[in-house]
Amino acid sequence: MEVNKLEGSVNASLPDSVDDYRGRLGLQKGDTSDRVVVGAFLRRHINPKFKPALQQEELQYKCQMLDNVKKVKTDGFNKRKLRGLTCKERKKLKLYKPQAENQKYSMYIQMHEMWLDYMRSIINVKSLNNIPVKANDHAMLRADYHGCLATVTKSKCPSYVGLTGIIIQETKNTFKIITKDDKIKTLPKENCVFTFIIDDIQFTMYGKHFAFRPADRATKKFTSKPTLDF
Repeated sequence: MEVNKLEGSVNASLPDSVDDYRGRLGLQKGDTSDRVVVGAFLRRHINPKFKPALQQEELQYKCQMLDNVKKVKTDGFNKRKLRGLTCKERKKLKLYKPQAENQKYSMYIQMHEMWLDYMRSIINVKSLNNIPVKANDHAMLRADYHGCLATVTKSKCPSYVGLTGIIIQETKNTFKIITKDDKIKTLPKENCVFTFIIDDIQFTMYGKHFAFRPADRATKKFTSKPTLDF
C-alpha cells in the first residue's frame, strides 16, 4: 500500500529550510541522538577562542558561556544610596552655613531661653553650693552649648575680647556666634576664655578644655588639666 506524503499532514516531509539548517550545523540525515545535536549546537554558538581547548569533559562538568552578554544596570538596590555625604560634600552644599534670612539675633533669643532651662535641669543652680565642684564640672563639660549667650573675657587675640553673642554652631575647635547687630563671628576655642550667666551666677569656661566635637564630648571621660591664665 502506498502512502502519499501530503503537505500539512502528519506524515508530510520536513521543509527544505530544516534540511538547510541541519547542513549548517554539520548534521547528517538520521543524526537524532541528543549528544550529536547538542555538540553541533555548541560548536556553532560557543565563543571561537574557547573552541581549541573545548573537550567533551568540559562540556559535561563545567558551565560554558555561549555569548559575552553585558549585564544591564537596573534601578534596583544600590549600595551608594546608603552612603552619607562626606565632609567635603557638605561644605560644597553649604549645609553648615546659615542662610541670609536666618542671620537675625532676634530669631535665636527663644533658643537661648530653652538652653537656660536645659542648663538648670542638669546643674541645679539653686543648690549649687551644696553640690561637689567636680560633679558640676563634669556636667558642664558634657553639656550642649548651642543657644548659650557667651562673652569672650580673655584671649591672646585682643580683637576677640568683649565679643558677645549666642552660640549657633559648634565644631571641634570653634564656636560660631551671632551678635546683637546680626553679624556671625567664628571664635577659636584655643587661647580663649568664655563666660556666661545663669540665674545671676557667672560661669567661666576655658576654651581649650572644650576642644572636642559636641557628640564626642558628651561621652568622653575627662581628666583634670592645669589651667594657665593669660
